[in-house]
Amino acid sequence: MTELFSKGFPGEALDRVAHAIAPANPELVESLIGAAAIGPAREGERLGTRESHLVYRLASIWLMAFRGLQDQEMARSFLHSPNPLLFDEIPLELTLKSQEGMNRVMGLLSSYSPSMQPVAYWQE
Repeated sequence: MTELFSKGFPGEALDRVAHAIAPANPELVESLIGAAAIGPAREGERLGTRESHLVYRLASIWLMAFRGLQDQEMARSFLHSPNPLLFDEIPLELTLKSQEGMNRVMGLLSSYSPSMQPVAYWQE
């Protein structure tokens, strides 16, 4: 896994995750990660280490939400809505803030499903 991060995920990994999380608004994920960092990846370059970690976080949370709630729309709603169990923070934003934020969201989701590794999002 460390090699994948240092090599950088392909730009398509972000597109796949963005489409899963916000199919009607893929720019949302781009705005959360930063368009300047993503631009080169859209032109065939690989994502940087930081961006690859963020894509991994997003893919992990998406997969956990989808598997736990067993419905794409419910998973999207969970990720985009303030949650009282997270002190009214939005799980998607909390996941991108820090590893600790991701752990809080995963802790909440773990009551729905076991952790999954979303490797398919960045495999070439």
